[in-house]
Amino acid sequence: MRTRKMFLLSLLAGLVLSAGCGKPVNGLYGKVTLNGEKVPTGQVMAFNASNEVLLSTTIADGNYELTGLPPGTATLVVQTHLAGGHPLGISVLPPLPPGQPPLPPEVIQDRLKELPEHLRKAVEGLKPVPLKYADIKQSDLKANVTSGMTRFDIQMTGQGEYPPPLEMPNKPSGPVPPPPHPPGPR
Repeated sequence: MRTRKMFLLSLLAGLVLSAGCGKPVNGLYGKVTLNGEKVPTGQVMAFNASNEVLLSTTIADGNYELTGLPPGTATLVVQTHLAGGHPLGISVLPPLPPGQPPLPPEVIQDRLKELPEHLRKAVEGLKPVPLKYADIKQSDLKANVTSGMTRFDIQMTGQGEYPPPLEMPNKPSGPVPPPPHPPGPR
């Protein structure tokens, strides 16, 4: 009887101790600043060596966290505005259809007035980041992801620029030709 009790106690202790022994979560977290000032909102994306997106997250009050990254080097990209100058991270306006010109600043300002005060202040204080930090080919924000969560503060410097509007390929003018007829008898 005593042997059985000891066995059950040992088994229970082993289960309790092994409950927290799951696979460690790897990732990055930290502050996001531009010229020493926190970036209130935006997006941070992590890319692998093949320039494939691993994860993305929203910047909230100058902080970000990317959880679930594989170990190795990750290149980070930071964006605060969409093409055409629309703020990223807070929905002020619905997305524009491709090829549509940006809305006039007056329309954006009217929409800002409808936001709660804390969001309005975040968007009004949002500055664009230098384009080199918003482009995977130019970004020098390289972080080494190790086991567990690693602190990596993103400290950007320089003059910010709004991303250029996306250019759509020219559409042919004139009538659209009818689709080809399927093969077979008519």
